[in-house]
Amino acid sequence: MWDGLSQTNTLKVLSLRTIGTNDSSILQGICNLKNLHDLDLSWNEFNGFIPMCFSNLTYLRFLNLSYNHFSRNIPAALITPLVHLEYISLSGNIFGGSFSFGSLANHSRLQVFKVVSLNNDLQVDTEDLALPPPFQLKVLYLSGCSLNNRTQRIPSFLLHQKEIYVLDLSSNKLVVRFLTIWGSNFPSLRILNLSRNYFEGNIPQSLGNLTEIWSIDLSYNRLSGEVPEEIATGCSSLMNLVLSYNNLDGNFPSTFMNISNLYILYLDSNYFTGRISYALSPSVSVRYLDFSYNGFQGRIPSLIGNCSSLISLDMPANLLEGSLLDAICKLSQLEFLDLSKNQLIGHLPACSQLTSFKFLHLHHNMISGSILTMLSGSFNLRTLNLRNNKLSGGIPRFTDKLKKLRVLLLRGNELQGHIPLHLCQLQKQTIMDLSQNKFSGPLPSCFSNISFGRGQFDTDAFLTNGELVTKGDSMGYNKSNSLGIEEYMFDILLDSPVEEEVDFTTKSRAERYAGNILNFMSRLDLSCN
Repeated sequence: MWDGLSQTNTLKVLSLRTIGTNDSSILQGICNLKNLHDLDLSWNEFNGFIPMCFSNLTYLRFLNLSYNHFSRNIPAALITPLVHLEYISLSGNIFGGSFSFGSLANHSRLQVFKVVSLNNDLQVDTEDLALPPPFQLKVLYLSGCSLNNRTQRIPSFLLHQKEIYVLDLSSNKLVVRFLTIWGSNFPSLRILNLSRNYFEGNIPQSLGNLTEIWSIDLSYNRLSGEVPEEIATGCSSLMNLVLSYNNLDGNFPSTFMNISNLYILYLDSNYFTGRISYALSPSVSVRYLDFSYNGFQGRIPSLIGNCSSLISLDMPANLLEGSLLDAICKLSQLEFLDLSKNQLIGHLPACSQLTSFKFLHLHHNMISGSILTMLSGSFNLRTLNLRNNKLSGGIPRFTDKLKKLRVLLLRGNELQGHIPLHLCQLQKQTIMDLSQNKFSGPLPSCFSNISFGRGQFDTDAFLTNGELVTKGDSMGYNKSNSLGIEEYMFDILLDSPVEEEVDFTTKSRAERYAGNILNFMSRLDLSCN
């Protein structure tokens, strides 16, 4: 078959995407297709060197070798002759050695360059490229590739890129104070990912000039100071803002919640302070809020009930106080709620309409009263964690209807009475902790029928539902070919699934488990009753 293909000298477009092959004879046959314009070999099992004979394909405009097992170095002698290239994707391989942007000195047509390294063995150096560069990029991914390892600086040629739409320099250990060029130099920028570097200093107000931006990820850096309100007022198209794991402080402007298309707002693991009512305001678009591990204070505002699209609300380890409001019951789309490690008091609200609920964490508060019927309609519940509160009474009858419940943690309360027989109907139960309460009487013999995880593996059991939101735009890069792609499209995983985490104590040692590993965990603790 492939011998015949190599004789098809007039072939201009070839896509072998996702056919699952590692047949090296295919690669050698492709080398004879001298008139080839577009080549897509992505998502296969090809390994070893990229064949040097690819350098003979001098008419190539589109080259996609992503997500294979190509290794060793990216040969400059292969890339240099391919001066007609508009699109290069080498992501998701296991390259090593070094690659110099000097190989692209004559690539005046280049618009898309993508290298996302899986093993961090590749070193990319951009600083031997003469300035100004010959190309104007639309898309640049240089992630996890030890970028400019000697200087740890951002690429100098970016100062000359005025048409860029997507810029990803994540996971490179870049060391630099946050520069104003990010807001003033890229007027068309849609996606900016600078996460997992060593950026320092304040976030500049000039980011508010990115009027077309969809997504900003500055997480896992060393940024400090307050978040400029200019970003909220200027970036009116913003959908995704991730500022996690920095040293940001002060009040967070509530105007961010007024952005009409905001889907994700992650502020976790910073030093934000002030009233939570100042940071939160009603939003019909926001779906994922993470304010965890900060210093927000005060009562949860009743207006939270107007965030009608909210899927995940994550606010543990703050200084929140007051009672859990009935407004929570209005969040009919809510799947994940974590208000643990705060100072909440009062009774649990009676909610029967939380039918989407999967994960509830209210542990380490001072909530009192009975469990009552807060979750009587939450038939999709997987985790119920009410540990270390002041709950009293018994385990309500409705729990036998929670057929999907995997984790039940009621440790450290004042619950009493017999352990009810209806808990035996929770056949998907893997972890149950009823310790340090006031239960009495015999242990139900039917407990021996609970499998506690045996044969219960489910890849989606400990995730919220993720939804792929696609923003399509030509971005100025038109591929007039027969690969079925008329224009360059961007898929932004805005509704990324939240991974469930559960921590519990075994033999006086606290452990935390997350995601699918919970499928393999089992535990029953009835001690101290």
